[in-house]
Amino acid sequence: MLIPYNYFLNENPQFYYFITKNEIEYRVAFIVDETFSAISGLDINNIFQIIVEKITDKIEKLDIQVSITIQSIIIAFFKNSQNSMLYVCDDKDNKSIKRFKVFNRWYSKKRD
Repeated sequence: MLIPYNYFLNENPQFYYFITKNEIEYRVAFIVDETFSAISGLDINNIFQIIVEKITDKIEKLDIQVSITIQSIIIAFFKNSQNSMLYVCDDKDNKSIKRFKVFNRWYSKKRD
């Protein structure tokens, strides 16, 4: 059974980070999302977007431990059962479809 990489919480600004066996650094942040509050006019709390960012520019082969580590971070974040999460595939760099496919692959692996 694969285990997640060791990850750490950076306090200010707040994000989780970890480094893979190939020395690729990732950051995972949960950003407050007020979209539903703005649309509904109601005060809806504890909704977050998750941001997964590969900091190192080096190309990395598929590393299943990245997925497992991100899952562990999400599970730790959701120990507060009031939290909800949105995943938005940003397209500023024309990579939204690639992000969507990677997230779906991670999600499918989790359910296998």
